[in-house]
Amino acid sequence: MLFRSYGIHLTGNLKEKNFYHHLNMDEIFVYGLIFEAEYMLGIEIEVDWKKIQRPVDLIKIVLKKKR
Repeated sequence: MLFRSYGIHLTGNLKEKNFYHHLNMDEIFVYGLIFEAEYMLGIEIEVDWKKIQRPVDLIKIVLKKKR
């Protein structure tokens, strides 16, 4: 639901698309997405946010934190 609010649909290979190059998102929106994920899930993403380039990167990081 969070990804959809940013216009990102996670079907097929869309979760593999780069936020900046394929989804045409500005850095501020990507960081907003990451912040909202942290807030909604009650976690802190300690990875350098610049390394999160694709929706699947964020999903993998969140899944590791929730273990």
